[in-house]
Amino acid sequence: MVYILADWEIEDELEEVVQIVPNGVVCLLSAWNYHELSNYVPPEYHVAIEKSQKLILPDYPPIQLYFWTQKYWELGVTSVKIGNTTVKIYDKEKCV
Repeated sequence: MVYILADWEIEDELEEVVQIVPNGVVCLLSAWNYHELSNYVPPEYHVAIEKSQKLILPDYPPIQLYFWTQKYWELGVTSVKIGNTTVKIYDKEKCV
């Protein structure tokens, strides 16, 4: 069972992921799913962070981290609005 605060204004679980990994960029299977490049829904969220960052993740939601050098981590980042949150995600070109 998962509990949330009654005044929690998150419409999509991806908004919660962004709050847990604030400097992360949605990547790989999660980005493919967002851009409708695949109909597969991954069992965890795929998020890239710069490799020097350290982060402790909660058990839920399930998040798979990828540690990339800054050069590749910054390349192809775009922002999208999901609910009330701005989410950094790799563009279609980087996804393909």
